[in-house]
Parts: sequence; C-alpha cells; structure tokens
Amino acid sequence: MSDYWSQYWQQGYLTSFGQDIQGNYSGELKACWDSFFTSLTPNSQILDIGTGNGAIIKLGLNAKWQTNFIFHGVDSAKLAVSKDLLDNPNVQFYPEVNVESLPFKDNQYQAIVSQFALEYIKLEPALAQLSRVLCEYGQFQFVLHDMSSIIVKPNLTILSCSQRLVSPVGCFTLLKLLLNKLATNDDQEAEKIRTQLNKQIGKERAIDSEGMLATNFPQMIKAVFAKGVSEEQRHQYVAFFERELMGQIERLSDLSQAALDDNKKRTLMLLLDQYNLNVNMTRKIVDGNGNLIAYCVSGIKV
Repeated sequence: MSDYWSQYWQQGYLTSFGQDIQGNYSGELKACWDSFFTSLTPNSQILDIGTGNGAIIKLGLNAKWQTNFIFHGVDSAKLAVSKDLLDNPNVQFYPEVNVESLPFKDNQYQAIVSQFALEYIKLEPALAQLSRVLCEYGQFQFVLHDMSSIIVKPNLTILSCSQRLVSPVGCFTLLKLLLNKLATNDDQEAEKIRTQLNKQIGKERAIDSEGMLATNFPQMIKAVFAKGVSEEQRHQYVAFFERELMGQIERLSDLSQAALDDNKKRTLMLLLDQYNLNVNMTRKIVDGNGNLIAYCVSGIKV
C-alpha cells in the first residue's frame, strides 16, 4: 500500500472523511455501532481492523452499557492517535501491521469490527486471519462502502474532475505552464496559455461545477493570483495543492476499486462462509432521507 494513508492519518484526522467530519461518526453510522457494542458481553476483547486514528474504538468506548471492553486497533499505515486514546489502559494500537499476517493468538478476540477498511484489503488472506483470531461464537461486524452510496457516487465525480485537472491539457497543467512563462517574462506565450486556461476552466465548469469546486482548484487559483502574492508564494501554493490533489486522486482511486457492487458482495459472502464466519444479517445503512450510506454485514464464527 502507498504511504498516502500514513500521510493522511498523521494529519490528525479521526475519520476517513477529513475536515468534512470534524468530530466522530454520528447519525445512522453511530447507531449501527451502538447497537453492535451493546450486544457484546462484558470484558470483551475487540479487534478493530483498519482502525485509522480510532474512530470506531471511540464509539465503542462511549457506547451505552459499555463494560470494560479491551480494544486493539490494527492499521497498515502510520498513525497519529489522540492522547486520550493512547493513555487509555483498555486501548492498544498496532500501526504498520497488515491484516493478512496478524500478530495475535488463535481465538483471542470476542469480537472483530471494521468500517470502510476491509474492502481495501486482500479478502481471502485477511478473512483467514480474522477467522483464526476470533473465538468460537465470537461476533463480527463490517461496515463497507457501497458503489451506490451517497459517499461513493459524488466522490467518483470528484475523482474524474481531479484526473482531468492533471491531464496534458488540464487546468492544473496549464496553470503550471503559465506560471513558468510569467517567471521567465515570456509575456506573449503567457498570454496564449492564460487564454487556453480560461477556456479550459469554462469547460470544466460546464462538465461538473460542483466537482471542480470540491477539488479546491478555483480557490487555489484565486490565491495564486491575489494582489501582493510573490512568485515564491505562488509556487508554494501550487506545490501544496499538487501534493493534496495527487493524494486525493490516489485515495479516491482506491475507493472506486474497493466499493462493493453486487458481484463483490457475492464474493464476500462466499469467503465469509468458507472461513466459518456465519453471516446472520446484512443490511443497508440509510440516512433520514432514505439515501444509502453503507452496507453492513454482521454475524458469528461457528
């Protein structure tokens, strides 16, 4: 896996939605986890797969009737976990650990949880490991991205827009060319590129104005050409934006490949059964307006 997720989590985000979710998950996602955690027996040891900075662990610690749960959080990335979780004696994190080779004993956990993580992992070796470390009649719950969800669908349009920005004739490519020409005082070529850039921006707005705004390109270009901005500052803005944009393309490309369609759901069910993870419920998590948020699978090891 690329180090993008390490860079992402080390910025201190709690959820995988960055600044879009400033606190923790709420609403139907939180209710889904509250219901699961309250079904567990006291003193359960719980393994959180793809834990990130511990969003699901925090929900579990605050769940109603929570009784001395022990949480272990595993992630293949480097993390930046908050002090309150690091100092909690009932919580331990295992960064840079792959699910396909877990360093835990057989039958160690009474429950395994995961949100927006399992679908990114190689399913067969991962489920073999999860079955190994989950005790008999231990419970599991996985919340996964669905290709039709209100999370995935808009992000795929943002991905398309981001990819167009960095194409050979894309707005961001043209902007970098323009700045290079301005730096060398090649005014004639700069004006040609400026005209081409403005036309391309108009095309992008016509294709997907909301997707364009979501990339932050319009905000960045205003900052670059704001009054009083030096040439050095311009290049700093552009370099920062490029790092963020390429990271976003990588993250959303992963999302587009990971999100479940009907075929992937069938494959998941077959593999769960193969590794004695008996599904007793699948359901769609929807918001108050009936919009699909995610796909939830839960059951026990038999």
